[in-house]
Amino acid sequence: MQSGLGKTDKWLLEFETKNPTKNPLMGWESSSDTLTELKLEFSSKELAINYAKKAIELNPDEAHSFFSLAFIYAQAKMIDKSKDQNEKALKLEPENLLALQMKATNQINDGFFKDGLTTYQKVRKIDPLFPIFVLQGEARAHLALAEFEKAFNINDIKNCNEAFLTSTTLGII
Repeated sequence: MQSGLGKTDKWLLEFETKNPTKNPLMGWESSSDTLTELKLEFSSKELAINYAKKAIELNPDEAHSFFSLAFIYAQAKMIDKSKDQNEKALKLEPENLLALQMKATNQINDGFFKDGLTTYQKVRKIDPLFPIFVLQGEARAHLALAEFEKAFNINDIKNCNEAFLTSTTLGII
């Protein structure tokens, strides 16, 4: 699940795809999980938080419910609560890519650059095709550690658009 405030006065809750399968011919990702088609709008962060808490109450073993609440808290600038819920998601599902990415971002924002870099690298090891912002996070950690050559060598990673990544890395500096 993902949630957030996107330049509106509404909060949106979307469900992430579970157990995606890849079409071998076309390479498209699909799933039999129909929850991905569901998007919920809330008029306030309190309503979004209450809904996510209810989801946890109904499904206490579901990591995505905890991540959803963590993401809502992060959007509401309630960082300590966000970290707490994200850690609960990771206890239930240690390889949850979205929760790991949030953890890495928090580590870097807290000044733990090596830990953040390690967590970002773990995300990429689990899924090398995970979105490009994981590489941005790695570049940011390398730059913070004054590892400039490593930051710019991220351009050599396969399956990345070199021009996009270079401009993104330079934008971080």
